Amino acid sequence: MALPASTLHELRQQFLDEFSADAQVKGFQLDLIIDYNDNETFSTVNIRDGQWQVVIPKGLAEHPSLTLGGFFAFACHELGHLIGGAPFVEAGNLNSLRGSVEGQADYFTSLKCLPRLFQQKNWPTELSPPDIVKKYCQIHNRSERQTSCVKTIMASLDFVRFIEQDIGTSVLAQLDQKDPIEVPTRTLINYPKTIQCRLDTLLAGALCQADPSEATDDLNPNIGACSHGIGARPRCWFKPDGVDAEGA
Repeated sequence: MALPASTLHELRQQFLDEFSADAQVKGFQLDLIIDYNDNETFSTVNIRDGQWQVVIPKGLAEHPSLTLGGFFAFACHELGHLIGGAPFVEAGNLNSLRGSVEGQADYFTSLKCLPRLFQQKNWPTELSPPDIVKKYCQIHNRSERQTSCVKTIMASLDFVRFIEQDIGTSVLAQLDQKDPIEVPTRTLINYPKTIQCRLDTLLAGALCQADPSEATDDLNPNIGACSHGIGARPRCWFKPDGVDAEGA
């Protein structure tokens, strides 16, 4: 069943309340637009007239498979292109400004954005988390971080499952698997063709023990993030000594 209009309004407002100050620091106003004239099922981001515009089309916002966590994940991903930090790529829809690459936008989603949203308000998760999620989140010492970690992973999984359904893939990403791909020389602008790499990235962000309130950096990808261990960006798209991105 689709999210009610009242819930969409509440989610939009919470997102703006949490991240408007981040945009203002960069000299912009933040807006999250639900475009009721657009039946597409993918989100976008634009910079226009001094505004950062995260756009959720009607086809996505009212889709019966979109969960509360999935809505936040789509919005966070788009925001991640703006404030996710290095590594970057030139982005035409951002008026020739640099945007964080796809993998970094997802890493920001689960590393910073979703934890901040779930710590702000005790949103329920639609499904009971499997044992593997609870086990993963024991990496965090404080109970509140464990709770937001569980919600973050579940929202990330909703996000990935929606994408899998939308593109019609028959091979689903799994929390207990890892993408075997390792980029040889340079960080990728886009993901490789496997959806597993995307889930690996979101899981890593959720398990990184960096403070969600600590900003990522535009030059050093290790600031506010994890450079090694289970919370580090996966090598299926990220090359630590080849941070300047290239096309997939």
